Amino acid sequence: MDEQFEFRVWDPSDEAIVDQFVDVIKEAFGAERMDTSKRKEQFLWYHKMNPMGTSIVTYAVDKESGLIAAIRPLWWGRAVYDGESYFFVQAVNASTRPRYQKLGLLRILTKMALEIASERKASFMYAFPNLGSGTYRGYTKLGAQDLGSFNYLVKPVRKRLRMLYLLLAHKDRLKRFQTRTDNFEFSDLPSDLNEVLKIREKWRGIWYGGRDVDYYRWRIIVCPSWKYELVENDDIIAFIRRGIRGDLNEIQLSEMLFRVEGKQISRSIKRLCQMLKERYEPDLISIALTHWHPYYNDFRNSGFYRAPDRTRLLTLPLVGCPNELKDSPWALSSLDYDNH
Repeated sequence: MDEQFEFRVWDPSDEAIVDQFVDVIKEAFGAERMDTSKRKEQFLWYHKMNPMGTSIVTYAVDKESGLIAAIRPLWWGRAVYDGESYFFVQAVNASTRPRYQKLGLLRILTKMALEIASERKASFMYAFPNLGSGTYRGYTKLGAQDLGSFNYLVKPVRKRLRMLYLLLAHKDRLKRFQTRTDNFEFSDLPSDLNEVLKIREKWRGIWYGGRDVDYYRWRIIVCPSWKYELVENDDIIAFIRRGIRGDLNEIQLSEMLFRVEGKQISRSIKRLCQMLKERYEPDLISIALTHWHPYYNDFRNSGFYRAPDRTRLLTLPLVGCPNELKDSPWALSSLDYDNH
């Protein structure tokens, strides 16, 4: 393998090579399935501008042709457990050109990237592969733990849209969500965002994303590809994406922040759904949550059904993770999955 390929780590000052990274992603996933117009801009935003740190990107170069054969990015994030902050890496955008597949390149690149992450004191790696996929098998061979489904919860809004019809007639078309490009773009965040975020500091015995105002500004406002909108009332701050899934108009709840607590959460969710129904007339409203998320049961009690989905949450503890926290549950939501 070393005779045919050279394995390298991306220098973020080299932006020219990103064009080649984009070519690898296009070949691996198919240009017809992705918006390539902003792919380089998105890559740099995602992997270089992230306020949590520049991504670790390992890649393999064919020594004979000079062609980049595969890339393995690990994106940095921050997690909180009982008030203490830890860094993690999320596995995203792993890509191999079709002619170089089944050579074990991603296995080598992933091990290489994880060694660097461990040196930089990352506590965890996590990923969202589909159950039974090659990616899933590769991570489990590295020792990643399957923590269960990443639940896609959906609420049908139109009265004539039956749940059975949704799950059966639209089974294949449920796989892909396409964001609308005409969404309203906003330039400022709610003034009380920091105060609202403090509510999460009360969560105990669970990992959750450690986000702050700078993160939301980068993640929601500056994002070059996905278009988010802000919807709020006295109870809720919601960052949403409007789009199409098959021929259904869907509103995806990417991030939900509540100004209220306890039993008021379910009531607030119902109020939000009614507001979205009147404003946008969607067919579906959806959110993705791990079943440990403090709001999971509130959504289930507010008319959200769990739709069939093969997405799994895999975690791999690294050297920076305290032993007693390695098996702790995670509270993750759509915004974490949107990183793909």
